[in-house]
Amino acid sequence: MKPLKLSTASANWVMGEHNNQWIVTGAEGEVLGKFPKTWKAGDCMIAIRLGRVYELEAFNRGIDFGKSEGNRILSPIIKKLNADVEELTAMNERLSTQLEKFIIGDENGVN
Repeated sequence: MKPLKLSTASANWVMGEHNNQWIVTGAEGEVLGKFPKTWKAGDCMIAIRLGRVYELEAFNRGIDFGKSEGNRILSPIIKKLNADVEELTAMNERLSTQLEKFIIGDENGVN
């Protein structure tokens, strides 16, 4: 699993192409966002830390939601498949019994 974007993010004061401002970059150097020029380094670190907390919370809630939706969607399907298995097992038992009677009947010359 890839790390969450903010888990590896950093803020850097960039001059020139970004017009002297704080740029938030990911692990591979991709620009994730910008902070106001008036912020200090500590402000940027606090904002990234807060973002990490909420990013992780959103990720975990998404995982939980996906699990619950999967269970909601799959539960009736699994119940139906279990009922089908029970029905096929009973049918298999009946057919096995009939086949057994047929074979025994043949051995005794009844059929």
